Amino acid sequence: PQATHHDHNPEQHPPNAATMIRCMAPTASLLVLFENQCKLSVKSMRTLTTRNLSGGPEPAGANADAESLRKSDHAHCVDLVRQRDLDGYLCGLLMPPASRAPFFALRAFNVEVASVKDGGAMMRQTRNAGGGGGAALDDFGVSDSTLGQRLRIQWWRDGLAEMYGDEDEASGVGAGESAASPAGFMSSQSSSRKLNPVVRELSRAVAESGLTRRFLERLVDAREADLDVGQPDTVLDVVRYAEATQSSLLYLSLECVGVRHSDADEVASYAGVGLGLVGALRSSVYRAAALGELSVPAELMEKHGVPRDYLMNPPRTDMGRELTTEEIAADAALREAVKEMAHTAGAYLSKARGMQTKVPKEGRAALLPAVGALTYLRQLEGVGFDVLHHDLLNRDGFKVHMEKLKTTISLGRAWATGVF
Repeated sequence: PQATHHDHNPEQHPPNAATMIRCMAPTASLLVLFENQCKLSVKSMRTLTTRNLSGGPEPAGANADAESLRKSDHAHCVDLVRQRDLDGYLCGLLMPPASRAPFFALRAFNVEVASVKDGGAMMRQTRNAGGGGGAALDDFGVSDSTLGQRLRIQWWRDGLAEMYGDEDEASGVGAGESAASPAGFMSSQSSSRKLNPVVRELSRAVAESGLTRRFLERLVDAREADLDVGQPDTVLDVVRYAEATQSSLLYLSLECVGVRHSDADEVASYAGVGLGLVGALRSSVYRAAALGELSVPAELMEKHGVPRDYLMNPPRTDMGRELTTEEIAADAALREAVKEMAHTAGAYLSKARGMQTKVPKEGRAALLPAVGALTYLRQLEGVGFDVLHHDLLNRDGFKVHMEKLKTTISLGRAWATGVF
């Protein structure tokens, strides 16, 4: 939206799209450089990808049984995305029919990997709330949430190796190793992957759409690195994380519709960073309250004087209670920090929007997730950049349903015109 990025003057994107992203932040003193030097471009990542694709595990039995299993796996992915990634779900419904299955498989995979950190954090909070006794076990039967998170990440990483026919890269039992060893334990998980509908459906997507392995691995690597991050230090840290996750997701979405084009990748790079920054803002209140994490970078909170505990324990204003002088100052400081971050997100999305006509027509549906991000920025600006505003936090009510309807209409318009 114009109002969210009017202070910006993003620099001209260099020729090699996803290798270097430059964007001016709201003030001249903050220049956000995604990469000064990048070793691999999107094109080179695809070139280096080993195209030794296995077709994924196929069920035994008649063709009718295989087709039934495939439909069941697809339905599982669609339902998972519908529950955990509403914007992705709505965009998936507008994808070309032949591309919907790989798209939903990809989004379901992203949901699964992204949920690893949330599950571990909630497990720690449950243990702490209970005084440390009787700790719950995770999916791998371990009570150490950090270990459990890393085992789950490795489980998905091994799954990717198997999808590309590199079983030797997956954790396995070597000579002299018992099933009780760490390698043996991970090997025992291989059979469980064959029973996982998301793994099966993503395996089909890899085989049929030729998804670039490095993008999938890059997404997993970034999620794993984020396990130890309670708050990003700088805006640039958020930008890099967004490019590794959201931009990679968009590159893969373009591949789902058969688009491998440098101009499309350039737009996806910008849009993905904008999506990641908006995602950090949208989740800031939840992550602070439920997981004890801060999505707003430390440099912005320090710059604007936001007390660390203000977002962790925001003051209640119900029952007619008014903010104290200190709370009013903290609220104003938080709004300024959020505004600066929102302007940076708007600059990236604005750059992507201005270049989208370079994207082949068949690939534009893959960029529809940007519509939801732009809608949120408009809503955020409408409430004075107050991430704690009830209109942004309430998930029910007439106004919320009206906003969802507007988003759906915007998606439909972008789908029909090819312009978000």
